[in-house]
Amino acid sequence: MRYTVLIGLLIGCDGGVDPMESTPTGEPTMTDTGSKPTTPAKEVPCEGNEPAAGLITDTAGAPVVGAQIRFCQGKFCQTSDSRSDGSWCAVSADAGWHSMEVRPDESTGLAIGYVAVEFADGETRVLNMALPPLGTPAPLPALPAELDLGGGIYVTAGIDSLETPVFHDDATEMSGARLELDDPGFPAIDVPGVPVALWFLAPFEYHADPGLPVRFQLDSVKDGTTLEVWAGSYDAQRWLLAGTVTKNGEWLEGEAALPVTSSVLLIQP
Repeated sequence: MRYTVLIGLLIGCDGGVDPMESTPTGEPTMTDTGSKPTTPAKEVPCEGNEPAAGLITDTAGAPVVGAQIRFCQGKFCQTSDSRSDGSWCAVSADAGWHSMEVRPDESTGLAIGYVAVEFADGETRVLNMALPPLGTPAPLPALPAELDLGGGIYVTAGIDSLETPVFHDDATEMSGARLELDDPGFPAIDVPGVPVALWFLAPFEYHADPGLPVRFQLDSVKDGTTLEVWAGSYDAQRWLLAGTVTKNGEWLEGEAALPVTSSVLLIQP
């Protein structure tokens, strides 16, 4: 559940602000994990000395303008919109784990991107992210069945498999998008091991208990290789280990199950 409470802690925040309106300055604002502003923020340049900054692009390298970035630690978030060149920044980043959610305008057809990132004390990081286009949605069947979400990921789900978040509609379909390792905006991955593949799933942040069985098809993985499956969790602000899969013929499969529909990451330990 996400409730929005804007507080005037950052530069340019003069007193109270309606939680359903954008900040009047357009600078990053500190909120809880609530809903995004209903109007675009005024563009304010990053100064270049922020602890977290980067570029939001599509997979062709073009800037994505007006995507909302939620950079969260614990209860509170800094929320800002990507600027005309795709840039964004956050004015503070304490040591520890943070969520970085990038939510483009739905009209773009691009996926919502998510990663969990860990900061050391006093660290400054460049956090870029490329957003791939979502594939054709797969309708959720009455009974759980395997859905091809594109890019080599197959998830077993049905119409009653996903828990509907408060203030959201029940999910009726799922889709996915794979981000290639050589894409210029492949995000930082703060999980031990070597990233092999990353997908963004829609709908975003719908939970599943006991989890959605998942398997993969990746020709680049050698037979007999075992990989870890990780799921990004906005609520936990962590990567959650979802099991392992082993390459056997054309399939990478095992006991892996996704606890949430968000980012899905394959790691070579």
